[in-house]
Amino acid sequence: NVVSKVVMRSFDGGRIRAQDAANWFSGMVEFIDAFETHIPLEITSADFMYNYCMKLSSVPDDLSLPDTVTTAAAMFRSDPLQLFPTGLKTLSKNIKSVNSMFAGTKFTQLPDDFTLEGFDKLVDAGWFLAGTNLTSLPESFRIPSDVSVFCMFDSCAKLASLPEGFVVPTPTGTLIGGDGKEAVKSIGGM
Repeated sequence: NVVSKVVMRSFDGGRIRAQDAANWFSGMVEFIDAFETHIPLEITSADFMYNYCMKLSSVPDDLSLPDTVTTAAAMFRSDPLQLFPTGLKTLSKNIKSVNSMFAGTKFTQLPDDFTLEGFDKLVDAGWFLAGTNLTSLPESFRIPSDVSVFCMFDSCAKLASLPEGFVVPTPTGTLIGGDGKEAVKSIGGM
């Protein structure tokens, strides 16, 4: 049997309760429609939640991470999503890892006001956007200086410009930046 759609409803009229959403739908290669899925308020992990759902085309626009979530590694890795889930432009205030969260997705742009700045507990954004079809980053996009960004933009072949003054934290603590176009040449392996 192949799962192509999941509808999540509470049977007792209340919220869906769970502590961990890691791997919930991971590897469901025929899973197309997640529009009626929701993330329970108590979970701490959304790691690999929709990972490798190779036909996933929709998630709820208001899909968001509750403040209890600390990790969302590879949440949408290699899914063919073409639009960034707008509800995720504000991450959980307790998020520590977004490693590979959107790696390999197909969207070409992030929301205009998307940034990683302001998430004080965030430490790992490695591979976060690797392999996406992004062509540019929004002017608001910033990365805190103490966040690991190993290969964050790896294989982003269409990324042609960055916001003016954009900087990328590196393991040595130095920052790469510039006029935007020059910086793109510098981040190829980040």
